[in-house]
Amino acid sequence: MKYLLPEAAVLFFEISRLQLAFGLVSEHIFLCRVEALSSMCVPNDPTGGYISAAWLCCPSEEREDDWPEDDRPDTGEKESAEGTPASGAQKPHGEEDLFFIMPASLPGWKFNAFDRDFFPSVPHGHLIKDKRRKLDAYLGYVYKGSRQDSRLARRQIISLWNDDKFRDFAHNTIEWYMAEFRNFRWRVPVPLLLPRKR
Repeated sequence: MKYLLPEAAVLFFEISRLQLAFGLVSEHIFLCRVEALSSMCVPNDPTGGYISAAWLCCPSEEREDDWPEDDRPDTGEKESAEGTPASGAQKPHGEEDLFFIMPASLPGWKFNAFDRDFFPSVPHGHLIKDKRRKLDAYLGYVYKGSRQDSRLARRQIISLWNDDKFRDFAHNTIEWYMAEFRNFRWRVPVPLLLPRKR
């Protein structure tokens, strides 16, 4: 099968996104285009993830994906024989302040409301025990530096976005980022349209 070049895929997506923003195409047509485009991208090409992120934020039918089945959180540590992390104490999950949230659904991860870094997503999580590891809050990919090295289970990401406290936190973070970085190029047409509850 022949695939689109990444540049062509991004160009088509951006044109479709602008047409949606200006009301030239309906959301249904946009989603149909995104569905078709995601299947025309080269497998494992980052462009496919970019497009999937936009699709995840829009209401649509359930889609099968490459999410892992394991529901245990990725803490970046090897487990001891008893099945608990091998070492280190951490701040109890759920403990929050004005600037951070540690969702109960993702123990070991911390989100910063005023993180100026946009990679890998706004907002994104930092592993408490290794701040170099970051979590894309929408797609569940875990990065070490700029290299993707794992992915959380789909249920964990759904649980995260079903959490009302996290949704409020994410909404406020996105609003702040939009005001602070007006020229930032978002990967979705409507950044404040959060993933739907499931």
